Amino acid sequence: MNPNQQHIVDLHEKGELQHAKFDHFVELLPVMNKIENQWLYLNVKKWESNPLTTPIYYFNEDWLNELEYQGGTITNARADIFPDWVDDQHIQTWLELATFEDIIDILHNTGKTPTPEMMVIAINYYYEYDAFLEYDEVVARMDNH
Repeated sequence: MNPNQQHIVDLHEKGELQHAKFDHFVELLPVMNKIENQWLYLNVKKWESNPLTTPIYYFNEDWLNELEYQGGTITNARADIFPDWVDDQHIQTWLELATFEDIIDILHNTGKTPTPEMMVIAINYYYEYDAFLEYDEVVARMDNH
């Protein structure tokens, strides 16, 4: 775990984690089961073009609601709210952290270590079909492409 990831976990343990930005989803992996379940946000178009470099945002819902009350949020066309200081104004709710964690955990159930590319296939499949893929199913999809 890098210092930024440890800082995020420390803030959560103190009850002070309000928001976090992960430069890409791999940065989220070491902390995903150490922080509270909240919605994850990202720019879906960026994810579709390059998921390995798309930033992911995490916002505590209570904090976000308070920020909205104070007038510090933006609402997008989908009625998602997020802080007005976010540098990408095209983010939207994507997955709940618990769902993201389940997708990754299912890939690890075989005892094999999935690659980030395999994780992307499983994440995209879930996002599109609301269903999970197991490790061997991801391998089969990779072999067919």
